Amino acid sequence: MIGKIVGHYRVLEKIGGGGMGVIYKAENTRLKKIVALKFLPPDTTRDEEIKHRFMHEARAASALEHPNICTIHDIGETDDGQLFIVMTYYEGTTLKSKVESAPLPIDESISIIMQIASGLSKAHDKGIIHRDIKPDNIMMTKRNEIKLLDFGLAKLAGQTQVTMEGTTLGTAAYMSPEQARGEIVDQRSDIFSLSVIFYQLLTGHHPFEAEHQLATMYAIINEKPTPIRQHNLDIPEALAAIVEKGMAKELNQRYASLHQMISDLQNLSDKSYIEDEKRDKTPQKNKLIIPIIVFFALIIAIALIYSLGQKNETQDQMSQLYTEQAISSMEKGDQDAAEIALMRALELNSEDASTWNTLAALHIRMGKLEEAVEESKRAIELNQNFSSAYYNLAFALEEQGQDQEAKGNYALAIQKDSLFTPAYSALGSLYLKQNQPQAALYILEQAGQRSPDSKYAYLIWKNIGKAYYQLGDPQHAVSVLERSIKVQPFIVAETYYYLSLSLERLGKLTESRKYLETYIQHESDEKKRQAAEQKLDRQGK
Repeated sequence: MIGKIVGHYRVLEKIGGGGMGVIYKAENTRLKKIVALKFLPPDTTRDEEIKHRFMHEARAASALEHPNICTIHDIGETDDGQLFIVMTYYEGTTLKSKVESAPLPIDESISIIMQIASGLSKAHDKGIIHRDIKPDNIMMTKRNEIKLLDFGLAKLAGQTQVTMEGTTLGTAAYMSPEQARGEIVDQRSDIFSLSVIFYQLLTGHHPFEAEHQLATMYAIINEKPTPIRQHNLDIPEALAAIVEKGMAKELNQRYASLHQMISDLQNLSDKSYIEDEKRDKTPQKNKLIIPIIVFFALIIAIALIYSLGQKNETQDQMSQLYTEQAISSMEKGDQDAAEIALMRALELNSEDASTWNTLAALHIRMGKLEEAVEESKRAIELNQNFSSAYYNLAFALEEQGQDQEAKGNYALAIQKDSLFTPAYSALGSLYLKQNQPQAALYILEQAGQRSPDSKYAYLIWKNIGKAYYQLGDPQHAVSVLERSIKVQPFIVAETYYYLSLSLERLGKLTESRKYLETYIQHESDEKKRQAAEQKLDRQGK
């Protein structure tokens, strides 16, 4: 691309790139002026309807004239159909570098946020929601001026799901709770994302720190962030309240508009908060408490040694044997014998998380869902990192129709073990059941990337195929479902059913009938089998 002429722009050098495209420094050969060209990924612009929507949204964004919004000068298209945007070129860096060097002085943090909020409020007033506010999309020039980037692009990231409820557009770490749930968003989603950045600038910490994206999304939806002043006592209570209101999970508790947030920040600045809220940080002198600590440490150690010495190791070993016996009985299909063995195991040792979890799995099979819920919870009490227990709890809750609670516990199972493929599959399947294929695809593709050789990979590919079918992309669905059939250790009837449906949409009726017949042969549910037989009869006519 370097040195090429695109339209009347000569590409000079690559200056950045990411999921939404690559940015080049270029020269307008007519005006002899330096500009920035952003080339969008080909995959996001193949669909003509998406192109049309994007052009409309980009035109709307180009009409935003504000000193804190990057100016869009033109929209173009290469000979091979790739869209690009012509923007003002700025010398500087993204806000990411500031976030990485946080915490920043309070005055500097407020100045940055006020500039972002000012530009963003202009867009909101025009009915434009950014949907992807994050440090990478915020430019800071050498004169410390803020420039918001990528207006009109966030919708494009959803491809065919540009405006469909159930998508999860944006960057996980900066999503609002409603965005992470795949719901339709308004300006309050941008306010949440901006407040997360504010929190980071003031503390040097992300409010929802987690090991991976799904865990972050779960925390954003379900967990309270660490109070901001626990990270930095210099932050005035009034300022902390502003940040925390911006990050409120409930929409009716969050700022309704950025104008309100800006007003509160201006009022705060007028009160010379820094002088009013200075605190004495002189550390207290240490007391002579070491002898007391040593004394109590010795008492605790003696108590532990005594309790360990009293523990009956024979009982623990017998309990483990009963649990192993129960697992063997479950594999043979003798559920009654398995239940008796597990009860005996718990009589000998009621503090073994594995035994409680095995009993929960058994009771799920037996349809004793209420018992399974309580047993899974007991296993989690004994071992809070037990991913399989969170999975069993989620499964039992889902079977009881408690889908939202089930989602949270599937996500926790993944958070505790990021390679636990069945939890990804179950969570993706739950989103599919709720007709949220884009959210399902996001989760399932993570599993495919993390554990491509898992023995459960066939379940992931099956559900990815279902997601593509729901998204109206039968070609991709066929490809993925055929891959599932190649790797699955046994026939999963549903895989053949969706393969049949996808082939039917593509007009390949002979192949569709063949796979529908295979589905009928292996489907154990009589009602589903009868419905498929009726469908086969109709195809024959």
